[in-house]
Amino acid sequence: MQKQILYAFVSASILLGTGIGQTHPRFQFFKMKKGEGLVSLVVPARTTDKELTSLLRFIQSQVQSGKFSELGITQPTDKRYGKFGYGAGIISIYRGTKCANEQFIDDLGPCGYGEHEAASYKWGVHSDPRKDEALIRGQNGDLQKVF
Repeated sequence: MQKQILYAFVSASILLGTGIGQTHPRFQFFKMKKGEGLVSLVVPARTTDKELTSLLRFIQSQVQSGKFSELGITQPTDKRYGKFGYGAGIISIYRGTKCANEQFIDDLGPCGYGEHEAASYKWGVHSDPRKDEALIRGQNGDLQKVF
């Protein structure tokens, strides 16, 4: 059975939140594996942690509302009991495209060993689609919980 990998580029820059001028950074959908829960998004290399936090909250609102297409996700993110759905997944956010492919290849990628995402959003924690979490990788490489 061949794994299906989708490529698409979707840009978004949308006003977010209740405060005027509060925005999340522009992002691009990079790649996903249908039914395996892995999605990569790319933001500009100079994106700050504060902007990533804003983007994570935007992603959370879209996932909880079932608006996956707003994130560029047009195929199911998980497969349970033989059926495809959107009940779980992990969205990894990368600063630039250099490392954004690392979770889709079996060989050592251009960024070397380890994980190089700047942030991640996970839903379907403990098999509950309403349970989610978001993390940002600090400058020292440690993960910091956002929510």
